[in-house]
Amino acid sequence: MKPDADKNKEVDQLKRNLEELEKEVKDNYARLLRVSADFENYKKRAIRGKEELTKFANQDLMKAILPFVDNLERALNHSKKTEDVQRLVEGVKLTIRNLVQGLNKFGPSMRH
Repeated sequence: MKPDADKNKEVDQLKRNLEELEKEVKDNYARLLRVSADFENYKKRAIRGKEELTKFANQDLMKAILPFVDNLERALNHSKKTEDVQRLVEGVKLTIRNLVQGLNKFGPSMRH
């Protein structure tokens, strides 16, 4: 009778081990799902952050360029009223040089 009792104890121990392992697998799976969801949320936040950064960077760039566009428009309007082409050319060159300097604040050095 003793061998059956030993077998029953062994079976009971194996069942307990199996139940513990099943619980551990379920816990690990639940943790994996949470980490996966957190990672997906992180990726979405990173994408939104990049889009916002690009949007605001573009806005700053446009604001920086507008004064130069205005200066070039003034030069164009002035060209209709003056015969001094050399002064007009110098003004446009100065505007372009200032524009390039302003753009350098937004990225790699530009050459003109």
